[in-house]
Amino acid sequence: MKHTDDLLVVSDDEFDQVLDRRGGDSTKWNKYEGRDILPLWVADMDFRSPAEIIEALRHRVDHGIFGYSDIPESLVEAIVQHLFTRYGWSIRKDWISWVASVLPGVNIAARTTGSEDDPLIIPIPAYHPFLNVPGHAHREYVPLRLVKNRDRWEMDLDELDQTLARTNATMVLLCNPHNPTGCVYSRSELEAFADIVLKHGAFICSDEIHCDLLIQPELTHIPIASLAPDVANSTITLMSPGKTFNMPGLNFGFAVISNPTLRRSFRENRLGMQPVCSPLSMAAAEAGYSHGQAWLKRLLTYLRGNAHIVLQKMRSLEVPMTPVEATFLAWLDIREFELKKPVQYFERYGIGLHDGRDFGDEGFVRLNFGCSRSTLSLALERFEEAVNAIRQEPRSHHRLES
Repeated sequence: MKHTDDLLVVSDDEFDQVLDRRGGDSTKWNKYEGRDILPLWVADMDFRSPAEIIEALRHRVDHGIFGYSDIPESLVEAIVQHLFTRYGWSIRKDWISWVASVLPGVNIAARTTGSEDDPLIIPIPAYHPFLNVPGHAHREYVPLRLVKNRDRWEMDLDELDQTLARTNATMVLLCNPHNPTGCVYSRSELEAFADIVLKHGAFICSDEIHCDLLIQPELTHIPIASLAPDVANSTITLMSPGKTFNMPGLNFGFAVISNPTLRRSFRENRLGMQPVCSPLSMAAAEAGYSHGQAWLKRLLTYLRGNAHIVLQKMRSLEVPMTPVEATFLAWLDIREFELKKPVQYFERYGIGLHDGRDFGDEGFVRLNFGCSRSTLSLALERFEEAVNAIRQEPRSHHRLES
């Protein structure tokens, strides 16, 4: 263990272990196959899932038959209990609708309210596949640009009000905790947001996939549908254990919809859109929600240390970054460097980042710190080398073409 300013950065053999994912089926690592580039781009952690999940999968595999499967009652109960224990959110079992993961759920939600003439409102920067959702539903979208207020990213609620007033938008996509900025919206922010959306008769689709990954322990995630019955009545909440227990490849998620009419429409639009949940994904989800809390607590301690290390490095380099409130993703402001192709530039120094343009915000990159501390330290050394190099070059060399 070591102290970094006022935070105790804790080592943990479980998460310090470097697992070799090269040469396998990892999308994250295969992107740079054969190249000395550390992949810190896609939101996929380099940690083994909880032992309880692995054991549950082994047990299910030993059964040997993988036919069409019904959701077990024990899994439904585990989800209901998890939401109540962690968030004080009491839901009914019949409010739950199953989806392969959160993103298919967002696409289904986009078809659930309004018509093709009605745009969707998407806060920008946005989780990048959000920007493709309207097109899949043959709809347009109206961007709502987030604003930076000191060390936090916030929604411009006045702009939201005006946008809803001048358009016939029927749904606003909310991401809370927010990807890529890592912001956790407070109760007052959510209440003000909900009041505006409901005033205009619109609906909310809330992606809450990162809700269990709070980096700042003094914060609390509040499911927006838990605010009040009228908010719940206009909300589709989407959740998944995929990020929580690092099992996104198992494809399991669910929607919580209390409004029976909205829920019926969601399920009708889901028909033919996705496969049924697999028996392996169900076994993993139940094991995670029922037995993975101790592992999650250790993970959060480790991620907090990583987040602090990244923040301190960026401050030392004078690269603007807001403190991460949740997720394992850092949103870095590199507008100073005026890079035409920032990803390619940092790849030259052996670090693979995600271009902010994909999220609708040029001049930023997203860094995934869900990795071993040794990997992160090496990546940050390479990032520092890249930053120092560009600051030492003549200004004419800053605007790279490749």
